[in-house]
Amino acid sequence: MIDRVVQALQEDPSLDSAFIGYRDHKNYWLEAEDGFSPMGPHRGHVSRQMKRPVYREDTGLACATRPHFLLGEPPRRLGDRVLIIPNEDPASAIDIHEEFDLWLADKVLTEWRDRDLYNMSG
Repeated sequence: MIDRVVQALQEDPSLDSAFIGYRDHKNYWLEAEDGFSPMGPHRGHVSRQMKRPVYREDTGLACATRPHFLLGEPPRRLGDRVLIIPNEDPASAIDIHEEFDLWLADKVLTEWRDRDLYNMSG
Protein backbone atom coordinates (compact mmCIF):
# COMPACT_ATOMS: atom_id res chain seq x y z
CA MET A 1 0.00 0.00 0.00
CA ILE A 2 2.83 2.38 0.81
CA ASP A 3 4.47 1.65 -2.55
CA ARG A 4 1.18 2.37 -4.34
CA VAL A 5 0.66 5.83 -2.77
CA VAL A 6 4.28 6.86 -3.36
CA GLN A 7 4.13 5.58 -6.95
CA ALA A 8 0.94 7.59 -7.56
CA LEU A 9 2.78 10.83 -6.67
CA GLN A 10 5.77 9.83 -8.79
CA GLU A 11 3.60 9.11 -11.82
CA ASP A 12 1.29 12.15 -11.58
CA PRO A 13 2.98 15.46 -10.71
CA SER A 14 -0.41 17.20 -10.48
CA LEU A 15 -1.37 15.17 -7.37
CA ASP A 16 -0.78 16.73 -3.96
CA SER A 17 -1.48 13.59 -1.90
CA ALA A 18 -2.45 9.95 -2.31
CA PHE A 19 -3.85 7.72 0.38
CA ILE A 20 -5.63 4.45 1.01
CA GLY A 21 -9.39 4.64 1.46
CA TYR A 22 -11.66 1.85 2.66
CA ARG A 23 -14.63 1.53 0.29
CA ASP A 24 -17.97 1.40 2.06
CA HIS A 25 -21.60 1.28 0.94
CA LYS A 26 -23.30 2.05 4.23
CA ASN A 27 -25.56 5.02 4.94
CA TYR A 28 -24.05 7.53 7.37
CA TRP A 29 -25.71 10.07 9.64
CA LEU A 30 -24.37 13.05 11.55
CA GLU A 31 -25.47 13.84 15.07
CA ALA A 32 -26.29 17.46 15.81
CA GLU A 33 -27.85 19.22 18.79
CA ASP A 34 -31.31 18.98 17.23
CA GLY A 35 -31.11 15.33 16.15
CA PHE A 36 -29.61 13.34 13.31
CA SER A 37 -29.28 14.16 9.62
CA PRO A 38 -28.25 11.86 6.76
CA MET A 39 -24.93 12.46 4.99
CA GLY A 40 -24.25 12.32 1.29
CA PRO A 41 -25.97 13.26 -1.95
CA HIS A 42 -28.75 10.69 -1.55
CA ARG A 43 -29.34 11.75 2.07
CA GLY A 44 -29.97 8.17 3.21
CA HIS A 45 -33.06 7.63 1.05
CA VAL A 46 -31.53 5.31 -1.55
CA SER A 47 -30.82 1.64 -1.00
CA ARG A 48 -27.15 1.31 -0.12
CA GLN A 49 -26.80 -1.34 -2.83
CA MET A 50 -27.71 1.32 -5.41
CA LYS A 51 -25.50 4.14 -4.05
CA ARG A 52 -22.04 5.06 -5.16
CA PRO A 53 -19.56 3.98 -2.47
CA VAL A 54 -18.05 6.33 0.09
CA TYR A 55 -14.42 6.09 1.14
CA ARG A 56 -13.11 6.19 4.69
CA GLU A 57 -9.73 7.86 4.84
CA ASP A 58 -7.17 5.33 6.05
CA THR A 59 -4.08 7.50 6.04
CA GLY A 60 -2.76 5.42 8.94
CA LEU A 61 -2.33 2.51 6.52
CA ALA A 62 -0.64 4.50 3.78
CA CYS A 63 -0.44 8.15 2.79
CA ALA A 64 1.99 10.17 0.69
CA THR A 65 1.93 13.97 0.56
CA ARG A 66 4.33 16.30 -1.16
CA PRO A 67 6.79 17.83 1.34
CA HIS A 68 5.83 21.46 0.71
CA PHE A 69 2.40 20.78 2.26
CA LEU A 70 3.88 19.11 5.34
CA LEU A 71 6.50 21.83 5.84
CA GLY A 72 4.38 24.80 4.77
CA GLU A 73 2.86 27.54 6.89
CA PRO A 74 0.55 26.32 8.19
CA PRO A 75 1.59 22.68 7.81
CA ARG A 76 -1.02 20.51 6.10
CA ARG A 77 -1.39 16.75 6.21
CA LEU A 78 -3.00 16.57 2.74
CA GLY A 79 -3.05 18.80 -0.30
CA ASP A 80 -6.13 19.80 -2.27
CA ARG A 81 -5.77 17.38 -5.20
CA VAL A 82 -5.86 13.85 -3.80
CA LEU A 83 -6.04 10.36 -5.19
CA ILE A 84 -7.79 7.76 -3.05
CA ILE A 85 -6.60 4.22 -3.73
CA PRO A 86 -9.52 1.93 -2.83
CA ASN A 87 -8.98 -0.76 -0.24
CA GLU A 88 -11.59 -3.47 0.20
CA ASP A 89 -9.62 -5.65 2.60
CA PRO A 90 -11.87 -5.98 5.67
CA ALA A 91 -8.95 -7.15 7.81
CA SER A 92 -6.95 -3.98 7.25
CA ALA A 93 -10.05 -1.86 7.82
CA ILE A 94 -10.21 -2.72 11.52
CA ASP A 95 -9.70 0.58 13.31
CA ILE A 96 -8.58 0.05 16.90
CA HIS A 97 -10.19 2.40 19.41
CA GLU A 98 -11.64 0.05 22.02
CA GLU A 99 -10.66 -3.23 23.65
CA PHE A 100 -13.12 -5.09 21.39
CA ASP A 101 -11.38 -3.71 18.29
CA LEU A 102 -8.05 -5.06 19.53
CA TRP A 103 -9.68 -8.44 20.23
CA LEU A 104 -11.17 -8.47 16.73
CA ALA A 105 -7.83 -7.60 15.11
CA ASP A 106 -6.14 -10.35 17.09
CA LYS A 107 -8.83 -12.84 15.99
CA VAL A 108 -8.40 -11.88 12.35
CA LEU A 109 -4.63 -12.26 12.57
CA THR A 110 -4.92 -15.57 14.43
CA GLU A 111 -7.69 -17.12 12.34
CA TRP A 112 -6.74 -15.79 8.92
CA ARG A 113 -2.94 -15.53 9.08
CA ASP A 114 -2.43 -18.39 6.59
CA ARG A 115 -5.15 -17.22 4.21
CA ASP A 116 -5.19 -14.57 1.51
CA LEU A 117 -6.47 -11.50 3.41
CA TYR A 118 -7.25 -9.75 0.15
CA ASN A 119 -9.74 -12.45 -0.79
CA MET A 120 -11.44 -13.24 2.51
CA SER A 121 -14.89 -13.47 0.96
CA GLY A 122 -13.95 -16.36 -1.32
